[in-house]
Amino acid sequence: MTAQTVAVDYGDIWQVGKHFLCCGDIEQNHAERFLATGRFRPDIVYTDPPWGAALATGFRTKAGLSRQVDYAAFLAAFADSLQAVPIVFVEMGAKWEGQLHEALNHNQYKLARRWEITYYRTRRAILLAYTKYQFSIPILGDFTGLDDADTPLAVLQKNTSTNQVVFDPCTGKGLTALAADKLHLQFIGMELSPTRLAVGIERLCKQGNYTAQKIQSLAFKK
Repeated sequence: MTAQTVAVDYGDIWQVGKHFLCCGDIEQNHAERFLATGRFRPDIVYTDPPWGAALATGFRTKAGLSRQVDYAAFLAAFADSLQAVPIVFVEMGAKWEGQLHEALNHNQYKLARRWEITYYRTRRAILLAYTKYQFSIPILGDFTGLDDADTPLAVLQKNTSTNQVVFDPCTGKGLTALAADKLHLQFIGMELSPTRLAVGIERLCKQGNYTAQKIQSLAFKK
């Protein structure tokens, strides 16, 4: 089947099957507003945020939101975007691990597990699991040596149950969305770039034989 072609604009919310995806900016606190539209309550986060200021700035430039990114401020906004979800998995380059810890610790997250993985089967990377301080949640599975193409599905298989909701505030082209859909979980995602989000929506449509529908447009300022 040919994937549905969609044209995404900044501020759009799209429904794909039981999944919801929004084009918005975590640095502008759009995650809270997006999640409130559907009163979504995510159970788990799996995400791959930009690694470092150069990459974060590059993504903003390609999305037509050009400005230099302060990476510490970006990670603080990223931590806020998690909306107190009790368990969070993050792919990251080891170079930025300390800054990520600082941002998440400030938001009352503690590091629970750490694995060495690969990125695009060539680069070394890490996969980190965090939990909120007030929760005692077991982290299941050993993901050492897996590639990032395989980790979302592997993690969600081990650490979710029926009817849970997966949130990714940096959805990109939808790898976590595809993994959640395969496991019959509901996916809620946000992505800065209309172009990248459109690719993710189209891939999700093709995988699940869904029709995507724009259901709302929020007045986000660029």
